[in-house]
Amino acid sequence: MRIFEYRPNCSLSPYAAAVFFAVVSSTSLLVAGYFVSLGLWPVLPFAGLELALLGSVLLHSLRRGRWHEVVSVSPNKVEVDIFTGRARQKVGFPRAWTRVELRAARFGGHPSHLLIGSQGRYVEIGRHLTEHERREQEKQLRQAIGAMGESPEFHRAGE
Repeated sequence: MRIFEYRPNCSLSPYAAAVFFAVVSSTSLLVAGYFVSLGLWPVLPFAGLELALLGSVLLHSLRRGRWHEVVSVSPNKVEVDIFTGRARQKVGFPRAWTRVELRAARFGGHPSHLLIGSQGRYVEIGRHLTEHERREQEKQLRQAIGAMGESPEFHRAGE
């Protein structure tokens, strides 16, 4: 069995995000407090809005960092597990009929789509990969799964 795991490159841990937010918040509120003491009170709502926006972006980044995909290739089946935070989607395909496709984007400058599927049902994997990484993974997945209608292990057994 071969397993391919695709995770985003997220170096920010929840602890580091909390420390970063605390440092930025205290600095921002200190500066805003100074201006409020000078009588420029409209600075405070903007500082609060800025911190709320920063906090929501950090939360979004931490949640996206937990998203990942796992592709398991066994002799008879290809399974794709997609983890999106709390939700999990599991899709299985018969290995002999599974295809791997790298479809170009409809619009220039947009990333391509790495798809794996069978019988008209496809799942996109590796959304966070670079274009070069998608091409490499397409080659590796095709090599592991084999051509449509045959699997590498089945082909070797007949030789």
